[in-house]
Amino acid sequence: MSEEYPAGGLQRGGRGGTRPSRAYALAYNAADGVEPVPPREGFTLIELLFVVLLLGTVMMVIMASFEGGFRVYDRVSAFGTGEMEVYLAGETIARDLKNAIQSGENPFTGATDAMEMLTVATVGDAAGQLLQVRYQAGESGVQRLAMVSPAAGITAGTLGTTDRLLGQGFALALSYQGGADGDGVAGAWSDTWAGSLNLPLAVRIVIAGDALPEGPVVRTVLLETTSMEEEP
Repeated sequence: MSEEYPAGGLQRGGRGGTRPSRAYALAYNAADGVEPVPPREGFTLIELLFVVLLLGTVMMVIMASFEGGFRVYDRVSAFGTGEMEVYLAGETIARDLKNAIQSGENPFTGATDAMEMLTVATVGDAAGQLLQVRYQAGESGVQRLAMVSPAAGITAGTLGTTDRLLGQGFALALSYQGGADGDGVAGAWSDTWAGSLNLPLAVRIVIAGDALPEGPVVRTVLLETTSMEEEP
């Protein structure tokens, strides 16, 4: 059975004059003893799509931040294991090269995977003393062999200390640059250095290994042209 609403309660613009306004419908039901039913409220489809789009954008930003954090963590971890070890080894080699002294009895000699020099110790118990130092690379890694009081033909059996700078999995490649000619032009790079009374102008150190995710580490060290005769 349909009910007719008074004309005063009709909502303007309703079809057929039978749809009441919201306020009048609530008042009409209350007067008739029926508990008013509040109007239904909810989200429109456009609002839901907007919320989904907003949540998706926020999730993309969060995931990008996490991904960047993971990359930084991996980079720091790799640096802590491989690159830090290579950095410390490079510092040790560079320190010996910068304090190298040329001697007629113990000249500087170098090859691709080894070099030998007379140098002044600057750290440790031997600080201030002359050291005969030899670097050599092999299957077991890169070693630093050193002894106080220089001696010709240094061998592992006559050395005072043996330090392993880099373990297995690392490779060392050395090259040497000659001094400048009369025109001031630096000499060419060579894989060996021997039979000369002069120190090389520079030594290029290349360390490669599986623990270096960014590839080989290259470092060039300039040497001081110091000889035994110039020492006081």
